Parts: sequence; C-alpha cells; structure tokens
Amino acid sequence: MPGAPIAIGEHFRTSRQLGEWLSPPAFDVFQPDIGRTGITDGLRQMAMAREAGIPTTPHMGNGVAVFQAATLQFSAICEPTHLQELQAGHYEKTKALTDSAWTYSDGGFTVPDRPGLGVEVDEDALRGFLVKR
Repeated sequence: MPGAPIAIGEHFRTSRQLGEWLSPPAFDVFQPDIGRTGITDGLRQMAMAREAGIPTTPHMGNGVAVFQAATLQFSAICEPTHLQELQAGHYEKTKALTDSAWTYSDGGFTVPDRPGLGVEVDEDALRGFLVKR
C-alpha cells in the first residue's frame, strides 16, 4: 500500500549495520530483534534510531521464553511506541520447560519482580531435547 509506514530492523545483528539506513532515514519504525542484538547493542541501536527521529518497538522473533523475556524487558523502555509483537505460540510450546514471570492480560504485559529476566529454565525437562552424538 503506497504511503504505509515501513518497519525494519530484525535483520541487524550490530549497530554497525544500522548507520547507513538512518542518513537519510529509509524507514519509519525501528524493530531490533533482541535475540540477535542482545540488550546492550539493542540499546545502542535504539539510541541511534531515536537520534534520527525514528521510534523503536522490538521485533519478537520465534524464540522461546528466555528470548521473549529479554525482548519484553527491552520493550518496557521503548518510547514512544509501547507496541510489542508477540509470538504467543512459541511461548505456549515451551511453557513446560520454563517458568516465566511475564504475564499478559488486558492488552499488556506485567514486568516481573524476579531477578534477571524473570525466567527460570527447568533443566531436567530440557534434557529430553538434547541430541546425543
């Protein structure tokens, strides 16, 4: 659709890849994939986008609970959009392997009060997925 806002960013791994897209701006909304960038470089990328006048809302890839928790933690500080994509099916599929303190209700997420990302991995349950050589 002509005139539709363009969102990109999920393919960037580091802030070094972003600069050429910002001058002049080639998109309208920045969507870093925190599972690829990590929180620290995601923050660098968000600052670069903000300096160019582009809002940030993270992309939610097809990661499991730890990946999603890192993305949601990052999302909690994104302004001004406060939008967040969610791959609910991936979270539901791995619920038996993790205990995540993130909760979704009434159209929003509750930030956990646990240490770290708020996710505990059940290592015994995870062992069943190990591939042995």
